[in-house]
Amino acid sequence: MYIENMKKILFFLMIIIGLFSYSIFIPVSACIGKLGISNFENNAKYGTVCLNSRDSFDLSSASKPEIVIPANLYLPKNQNKKVPLLIMSHGAGGIFNFHYDYKDIFLEEGYAVLIIDHFFPRGISADFTFEKVTESMMMNDVLNAIKIMRTHPDLDGRIGYIGWSKGGIGTILLKHKNVHEHYYKEMLPVDFYIGIYTYCGFESKEIEFSDVPLLLISGKQDKITPASYCRNFAKNVKKNTEYYELKYANHSFDNYTFYFGGYLPWQPYLKSNNNECRLTINEDLKTVNVNDTHDLATYKSRKKFLAACTDKGAAVSYDKQSSKTAKKIVLEFIAKNFK
Repeated sequence: MYIENMKKILFFLMIIIGLFSYSIFIPVSACIGKLGISNFENNAKYGTVCLNSRDSFDLSSASKPEIVIPANLYLPKNQNKKVPLLIMSHGAGGIFNFHYDYKDIFLEEGYAVLIIDHFFPRGISADFTFEKVTESMMMNDVLNAIKIMRTHPDLDGRIGYIGWSKGGIGTILLKHKNVHEHYYKEMLPVDFYIGIYTYCGFESKEIEFSDVPLLLISGKQDKITPASYCRNFAKNVKKNTEYYELKYANHSFDNYTFYFGGYLPWQPYLKSNNNECRLTINEDLKTVNVNDTHDLATYKSRKKFLAACTDKGAAVSYDKQSSKTAKKIVLEFIAKNFK
């Protein structure tokens, strides 16, 4: 009992330390009161950059007010030629130290890295409700970043998009052909998408998908973003889609903040992947359930869907071997698709 109580105390201490580190070490305040850039002419070429984006609650939203998004841009050391770029999108807990481990690995491989902070400019540091900052907002941040980063003089035009958990849902959305084609002319293309323990509860039968390569990595023990959803999605999509399922991995398997594991009583998870709760993107780009009895296009309708289709309470835990395996898979996929 004593050991279990100590584990719980250590777990919550790690959460507090992680959030404290987020607020102290992420230089998001550099963009407060500043205009966002639309290109890199006469602007800093690395470090904290303030990017113009659009605050679109749903892909179908008519109102898309401008917002300035802070991001950190890193270039490889001793760079003597133009390099490809990897854009990283965090999950519901925000930016953690493990994201910087990936950044360091990518820089060593000769890739530039852009880490976006989706939360600070929207007034939060985490979003475990899935109501305040939506997958559409985060995906639009990535797409607007892609558009701006194409003007960077030290980048060669090759771009990959990597998202963890909530930040990876955009990779699933963009795999949909109608979404891909809507954004293609102005913001895309990109070379590939990678979703790591992301949410794949979208209809995948009789749906057209884009040719952009997609890598999905799920943990078999994950209750928050179940592996079965991504397994079925990849099986049905087939087109340029790779899926890996890590046997001993839970949600956040590469995040050592959860070294001792932990239970998140506030964490929503989908109760069922039936037609009432499985999502799809309709011809108007509105996020709806397959039965078309719910939509996620407004705050009110999203709350109604979540009340009907989710329960709360799920575990997270770090697993060293799963983290190592995932990094190897990711690096091989990147090398193969940055041709």
